Amino acid sequence: MRNIYEIKYLKYSATKYRNHVGISFFVVLKGKVMMTIKDESTFYEEGETFIVKHNECYKLDVLEGNIVVQIHLYESLIETMVPELLSNHGHLTSQSEIMMLRDQLIYLCCLNLTHNNNQNLKIMKQLISILEIYKERLFLNNHDCPIIHKNVNPIIEEIKDYIFEHYNERITINTFTHK
Repeated sequence: MRNIYEIKYLKYSATKYRNHVGISFFVVLKGKVMMTIKDESTFYEEGETFIVKHNECYKLDVLEGNIVVQIHLYESLIETMVPELLSNHGHLTSQSEIMMLRDQLIYLCCLNLTHNNNQNLKIMKQLISILEIYKERLFLNNHDCPIIHKNVNPIIEEIKDYIFEHYNERITINTFTHK
């Protein structure tokens, strides 16, 4: 499943600011890191989660001996599934808002490391779940956006229905892109 997501384990600091395309979720696995967005720095400790949104300029400082995992969802996936996330400017600020999301991200990392016949299907279901949770939390906490955005994108519903009807068949990401 290339070009829709990527998982990286980061042990070193970025040397320069990067303009972000897509959405990245970070989970601090060991130690402490500093994320700087628009010249505002925030420290995150082991077990905490943070998000870099589409078109944000950021720099990540990972102190020596520390590890953070980055789960990056490419713009193409978000544009297809939940395009309003690319233009939303709200933020999840408290770790309690992100706890369920963090657990789903860690599960995605585990799925990514296992190799079995249904791995791509399970990963796709997990990506959909992550996007749904993120969207729900983001729009519920962002007062600028009406609650009507809480409904799931019809494409996500169609993918869920397809998976439910064909769960015992070999399904790849190409199955969904062709449909």
